[in-house]
Amino acid sequence: MNKVLPFKLYSKGFTLIELIFIIVLLGVLATTVAPKYVNLTGDAKTAVLKGVQSSLNTGIKLIQAKAIIHGKYNNLGVNETGTELAFDGLTFTIYNQGIPREIWHNGFEQLISGDFNYLGSGSSHITTTCSGADYCIIDNLTANTVFPSKGGYGIFFIADGHKLSEKNCFAFYHFEIDSVGLLINKETGSISSGC
Repeated sequence: MNKVLPFKLYSKGFTLIELIFIIVLLGVLATTVAPKYVNLTGDAKTAVLKGVQSSLNTGIKLIQAKAIIHGKYNNLGVNETGTELAFDGLTFTIYNQGIPREIWHNGFEQLISGDFNYLGSGSSHITTTCSGADYCIIDNLTANTVFPSKGGYGIFFIADGHKLSEKNCFAFYHFEIDSVGLLINKETGSISSGC
């Protein structure tokens, strides 16, 4: 005796409308949430800023070492005068403890390689949007223009598409000397909160 049992097929899948709804929902989520978590451009700019900061640190240490070798580490220099230090075909104006002056054409352009556009000196360029290179440079800028509590002068490397006045995507070197030429403060760093 063969018994055939009746059975009913039940489909346990999604309907076409449900699938389309899910796909659209995932698409909307991907376009709104993903950019917040996958900021590749900002991460790249931040990494390069850290590289510029490291290059500044290394270059400054090299200049300080050369100042020691040439017996000029403890020389005093006030205002722009400073002390001249020449090595390997480069000439720098240095101050107490071998700190180099913050001028791009004071040898920095030979120490740091990269795609740079020199905007100029002083505060008249802080509202200029960086373009034409990966990074733009403003030198001989009073540090308190960017950091209100800091004295002295600095050189700033601003990422393409940004302005120094935004104060959110740049690397820097600044220092301060007193009226007799002694070093008060020296700092390199980077700010990447807006990259």
